[in-house]
Amino acid sequence: MPSRAATLLALVLVLFVFPVSGAEPSAPVSPWRPVQSDLPPDPLLIDGVLPNGVRYLLLPNAEPKDQISLRFVVGVGSRQENDDERGLAHFVEHMAFRGTRDYPNGKMTAALQRLGIALGPDSTAFTTFDYTIYHLELPDAREATIRAGLHAFREYADGVTFDQAQIEQERGVVLAEMALRDTPDDRASFFNTRLLWPNSREVKRKVIGDARQIRTFTREQFVAFYDAWYRPERMAVIAVGAIDAAQLRDLIAAEFGSLRARAAARPEPGPNDLAWIKNVGVHRDPGTVGMALCLEKPLPRPPGPDTHSRRVAKLHRDLGMAMLQLRLRQFASTGKVALAVPSAYVSEGLRDWEVACVSAGGRMAEWRQVACELEQEHRRAVAYGFTTAEMEEARAMFITGLEEHVRSAPTRPSPWLCQQLLGTLLNGAVFTTPAERQRDLAPALKAVQAEDCLRALRAVWLQGGASVFVSANSEFTVTDQEVAAAMNASREQPVLPPTEGAIPEFAYRDFGPAGRLVRDEHLADLDVRLAAFANGVRLNFKTTAFDADTVEVRVRVGDGKQSQLLSRPALALQADLGFAAGGLGRHTEQELARILRSHALQVSFHVQPDACVFTARCARRELELTLRVIAAYMTDAAFSPNIQRQVQTQIGTVYGSLAASPGGPFAIAAMREIFSGDPRFSTPTFEETSGTDVGELRAWLEPQLTSGPVELSIVGDVSWEDARQAVSLTLGALPNRPDVTTRTADVPLSLAPVPDGIRTYPISPELKQVAVAWYWPMPVVASVEEERRCHFLAALLAERLRVRLRDELGATYAPSVSFDRILGFSNANFFVFYAEIAPAKMNAVLRLLEQETASLARKGPTADEFERTRLPYLRAMADDLRTNAYWGATVLSDPQQRPLRLSAARNRTADIAAITRAEIAALARRCLSPKLAFKFATLPSAVGPAGPAPATH
Repeated sequence: MPSRAATLLALVLVLFVFPVSGAEPSAPVSPWRPVQSDLPPDPLLIDGVLPNGVRYLLLPNAEPKDQISLRFVVGVGSRQENDDERGLAHFVEHMAFRGTRDYPNGKMTAALQRLGIALGPDSTAFTTFDYTIYHLELPDAREATIRAGLHAFREYADGVTFDQAQIEQERGVVLAEMALRDTPDDRASFFNTRLLWPNSREVKRKVIGDARQIRTFTREQFVAFYDAWYRPERMAVIAVGAIDAAQLRDLIAAEFGSLRARAAARPEPGPNDLAWIKNVGVHRDPGTVGMALCLEKPLPRPPGPDTHSRRVAKLHRDLGMAMLQLRLRQFASTGKVALAVPSAYVSEGLRDWEVACVSAGGRMAEWRQVACELEQEHRRAVAYGFTTAEMEEARAMFITGLEEHVRSAPTRPSPWLCQQLLGTLLNGAVFTTPAERQRDLAPALKAVQAEDCLRALRAVWLQGGASVFVSANSEFTVTDQEVAAAMNASREQPVLPPTEGAIPEFAYRDFGPAGRLVRDEHLADLDVRLAAFANGVRLNFKTTAFDADTVEVRVRVGDGKQSQLLSRPALALQADLGFAAGGLGRHTEQELARILRSHALQVSFHVQPDACVFTARCARRELELTLRVIAAYMTDAAFSPNIQRQVQTQIGTVYGSLAASPGGPFAIAAMREIFSGDPRFSTPTFEETSGTDVGELRAWLEPQLTSGPVELSIVGDVSWEDARQAVSLTLGALPNRPDVTTRTADVPLSLAPVPDGIRTYPISPELKQVAVAWYWPMPVVASVEEERRCHFLAALLAERLRVRLRDELGATYAPSVSFDRILGFSNANFFVFYAEIAPAKMNAVLRLLEQETASLARKGPTADEFERTRLPYLRAMADDLRTNAYWGATVLSDPQQRPLRLSAARNRTADIAAITRAEIAALARRCLSPKLAFKFATLPSAVGPAGPAPATH
C-alpha cells in the first residue's frame, strides 16, 4: 500500500471547474493593457499614444546595422468574429496585401520590392485569436524608406479596398493555407484545446476559419468587420532599430494622426465560459506515429501588476518544473523504461491562461507502461520534492540563462525585440533591460531552496484535478476509460523518495601536449586568419562583433556521405538522430547533459555530403570546453545501444511528417530516381531504417572521426589568441591527421536520363492537397559567379510563379524555387520548384508551370520582374555579410580545402551588383526548358505514401 504521505499528495484525476477571469471592459476601448510594475522599464523605450488612440513603442537598437524593424498590430483576431464570420479576421489580413487605396491590384508588394523589401522575409503578416500583426523589415533608415513603411501600415489601417475580383482570387489561397496547416499536430492541438476549454471562443473560432464560410464571405461582410474592428484605439506601431525616436514619433503622428473610426465599435467578447473538464481525452489521427501522453493542468493567469513577488513566485514554479524535467530525462536515459522524450513545462494557453504539462512519448503497444511511469515519477516529485544536487543543477542553469541575456544584450536583433515589445502590448508586462532583470531575480535565485520549489509545484498540481491527453495513431483502440483506469491503478503503487546524486566533473581534460602552429597567415583584406597545426588540423578564424560575447564553431571531419555504403542508406539518418545519444566512453549522454547544463554552449552533429560536421555556439569563456566536448566525441564516442533507442524514438516523427505532407514521397523517391538509384541523398524508407544497427554505424563513422582530415572555423566575439590557445589544447593536440588539402576532388554522380511525362506517387486520400515538384539538373556550374546567378534566377522564377500561381490563379499558398548544390559531388546541382495545391487545380498549375518556365527560357525576364527581384536579392546578400553564419559556414568552413571560398568572398559584393538581365536570360535559356526537368507529382490513393511508417510505431 502507498504511504500516507504519498496518498495525500497523489495526483487526483477528478472533474474540476476552473475559475474564470474577470470580464473585460465593453468597447470601444483599447485592447492594450497598461503596464504596472515595480521594475523600471528600459530607459531607451518610448511608449506613447496619439490623441486618436494609436499607440507606439519605439526602441533604438544596433542590429541589424542601419536597419529598422516595423510592426503594425491591430487588436482583432478570430475571438472577435461573429458566428457567420469564422475566418474573416485572417481573410482580411490576406486582402490587405491584395489591394489598397493607393496600391490597388497587389501593387503594394511590387512597390516594397523596389525598396529592397522582399515578400515573405521582409514583408509578411499573421493573425491569431487575439490580434493581427503586419511585419516590415526596412533595408535602411532613410526618412523616405521609413515614410514608405509607415504609409504601407496606414494603408492596411483604413485603405483596404476589398475588390470583388481580388476576393475571389484570394479564396483559393486561403483554402490552400487551410489545407497546408491541417496537419496531425494541428489537429491534436485543437483537440487538446477543446478538451481543456470546451466552450471557449477559440474552439468555436479557429483562426484559419471555416471552409464553407470562406467560400461564401461577401464584400459587405469584409467591409463591416474591417470598419468595426480596424479602429485607431485598437492599433499600435512598434519600431526598433536605427531610429531617431523624436523624428519617428513625428512621422507616426503625421501618418496616423488623421486616422478615424469608420463605424460603430462592436462589443468586446467576454471571457471564456469554461465548462467541466474531462478527465481523459484520446485523440486518434492517421497521421500520428506512435503515441504521446500528457498530464495537463490549466492555470489561470489573471491580468495584474508585473511585481517582484509575482516574478519570484513564477521563478519558484519554473525551477520546480525544470527539476521535474531533468529527473524525467535522467529516468528515460536508462534505456530500461518505456517512456521516451519526456518533458515538463508551463506554456501559454488561451488568453489569461497557462497550461502546466508533463508529457512523454512511446510505442502504442507500451502505452500502459508509459502512463504508469509518467504518473509515478510525477507523483514522486510532488510527494517528496527534489534533491540538493537537482536544486543546484537547476539553479546553475537559470543563472546561466540570466547571464546569457545580459551578455548578448548589445547585439540583440531588432525583429526579436519587436516580439518582446508585442508582449508588453498584450500582457501589460514591463519591458526592461536584461541587466535589470538579472538584478531583480539574482538574489531570489541565490536564496531559493528546494522546499520553495516543492511548494510551488504542489500549488500547481494539488488544487483540483488534472486532465490526461493522449495523442495516437488511428489504430490505437484504447478508450478514455481504459486510460483512466490504468492511471488510477498506477496511483495505488507506492513510490520512494529520490536518491542524491552529485554531478560529475567533465572527464576529458587532457588530449596530449599542446598543438604547435606551423602556419599562421593573416589575410588583411578579409580580416581572417588561416592556420595549421603540426598534427594536420586546419583552423580558419575571424573576429566579429555581430553577436556580443558569442562564438560559432564548425568542425568538418572525414568525408561524410561520400563513403556511405549504398547498401546502407539509413546510416546518415541514424547518425543525425542518434549519434549524440550514444554518449562518450566516460559519460553517458544524460550525464554529459547534466555536466553542460550550467554552461553557455550548444553542440550538434550532422553527416553532410562531404564531411561529418560538428556545429557549436557558445559564450566566449566556454570556447575551450566546447572544443573539448567535440574532441571527446571525435576520439571516444561510445556508440552505445542508446543510439538505437533514440533513433527508434524519433524515427516515427520523421515518417509521420512525411505521411502528413502532400510532398512526402518526394523526400524518399525523387533524388533516387534522378541519381539512378543512389539513395544517399534521400530519406531512407522505413524498412531501410530497421536494417541498420549500431555496430554498422560505428564501423562507418569511427574511422572518419578518429583519423579523418579536420578543418574548423571559429568566428565571433573572441580574440585570435584565445581561439588559438583553445584549439591547441584540444583538436590541435590530437594524433596526426591527413591534410585536407590532399583530399580527392569532388566526385560525379550517375545522373539518369530525363524521363518523358510526370512521375506520380500515391498519398493518403485524407490529405486535402497534392504536390508538384520539378527538378532541373545543372551538371556543370562553371564558377562561383555562375552559381550566384543561378541563385538569382531561382529567386526570379519564384517571384514569377508566386504572381501566376498564387496571386492570379489562387492555387497555392507558398510556392517555392531554390537552387541547390550537394557539396562534394561535382554534378549534383539543381533548380527545384515545389508547391502544394488543391487536386482540382493540378492541371491548371501544370499548364501554367509549363508555360511560364518555357516563356522565361525563351524570352528571359521582364525588366520589371528583374528589378523587383534584384533589389531584395542585393539586400539579402548584403545582410549576410554581417552574420557569423556567412563567415563561419560559407567563407571559412573549408577554404584550405577549397581556396575558391576566399576569392568568392573578395568579389562577392561587386559581382552580385553586376548581375545583368541579359545574363539571367541566357542562364534561363540554358537551364529552365520544361523538357530538361524531372517532373514529380502526388495523387490521392488508398495505397498511401511511399515508405510510410507502420502504424504500430
